[in-house]
This record gives sequence, C-alpha cells and structure tokens, in this order.
Amino acid sequence: MTVGEFRAQVMAGVIKHVGLPESVAMVADSLNLAVEQITETIEPIVATERTQTEYLTVEAGQAAGVHQIGRGLSKDGKELVYLELQMYVGAKEPGDTISLSGHPNISLVIPGGSHGDIATASVVVNSIPSFLTLRPVCALRATCRLDSSRPTLDPSVRAPLVAPSVGPKKGD
Repeated sequence: MTVGEFRAQVMAGVIKHVGLPESVAMVADSLNLAVEQITETIEPIVATERTQTEYLTVEAGQAAGVHQIGRGLSKDGKELVYLELQMYVGAKEPGDTISLSGHPNISLVIPGGSHGDIATASVVVNSIPSFLTLRPVCALRATCRLDSSRPTLDPSVRAPLVAPSVGPKKGD
C-alpha cells in the first residue's frame, strides 16, 4: 500500500486502531484527571527496507503499519494523558511500554507486548465480580466506575451496595 493509499484509507475511517480515544478517556477517568479534549493523529509507518512475511510483502517506501497517538488535554491545553501506538510489519523489538510520571516515575516494559484480544477478554472476565455486586441503577449507567474493591457511580458516593437477587423470591 502506498502512503497516499494509506492516508485515503485513514480519511475513510478504514485504517486505525479502534478504541485509542476511548482508552485516553478511560485512563483519565480512572486517574481522576480533568481531561476536556481528546485528540488523535494517525500516520503511516513507512518501510525502510523490503519486509516479507508468510502473508504479505511490504516494499521499501510503502506503508508498513500505523503510528497513532491519542492525547487527553486539560482545559488550558496541558497534556494529561498520552497514548502512542505503533503497529507495523517488520518491528525489530515489539513490546508494550507503560510510563507514569510522578513521584516516583514508573516504567514497565512488556517484551513482545500483550495481545489485544486476549487483554480485552481478560478485562471482561475480571470485571464479572464487580458487575455481580452493582446496584441495579448502576448497572444501567455507562458512567459507572468498576473497581476491584467497590464499584460506584461516582467516587464521592459511598451508598451501601445491594447484591442483585437471583432466582425466585419467597412465595413465588
């Protein structure tokens, strides 16, 4: 695929990693960061040499993959969340890196990376216990926060939770 064809596919919404802006929002929400605007850029990663796999061949100068950046900005334009994704044929040392700036700074590198579909399935499965303890009104709200210790609608709300009833009630 030429760089021009890549850009046309991006404009058509065909090429992108789905969910990067949503991930920026989730990270901001989880860390209680006041993100007011989310931006996204998508650029091609251009092959510097011919790369061949069992499925395709990418010639030097062609688009080998995607470089996508999602940013969460504060009201005054300060960058609070930065997510960067590079997926391309011929990556020499693939991996995932997580860096948190603070006191102390923390950096985690996962050599080889984590497979996105497996990671998504893991999040779903590990969320099941939290869903089982949600109040009915919370289960209907998309803004509900789930956390392993206590699901809430809002961090300031600490109302008692009622486990959903399962099966027939007495007298049924």
